[in-house]
Amino acid sequence: MNPNELPSPTVAIVDDHPLTTEGLLTRLEAAGLLVLACVAAVEYVPFELSPDVVVCDMRLPGRSGASAIGFLSERGVRILAMSGVATAEEVLDTLVAGASSFVPKTAASPTFVAAVRSVAAGSRYLTAEVAHYLRVVHFLYYTSETTVLL
Repeated sequence: MNPNELPSPTVAIVDDHPLTTEGLLTRLEAAGLLVLACVAAVEYVPFELSPDVVVCDMRLPGRSGASAIGFLSERGVRILAMSGVATAEEVLDTLVAGASSFVPKTAASPTFVAAVRSVAAGSRYLTAEVAHYLRVVHFLYYTSETTVLL
């Protein structure tokens, strides 16, 4: 390896749908990322392998949603949350629980790869849709006399 090159980020994938997991695994590895494990629940993430990023579905059997993200966050890993059906409130809860990014499962492969690389580097990655929602929540929270329930 060239001394100026950074090592490829390592990834663990948490999703209970094999077709999703296999597709994501294939796309991430094709982009040069090293996938350490694919598991169906957050409790099975191999933390001893120290993945740079855990890509986690929001709808899992057992521990799910913000609870799953909180479980991962408590273990000090960087998290990219994903879902095909999350509501705006669930996305916000995910970010508050410790995810550095949320990417909808409808996003193209390059978006997932960019998000993983960004999160691995210690940054946040927000799609335009999520960023827009956060701006609306911020606006409502800071400009409204009405209580905003989230």
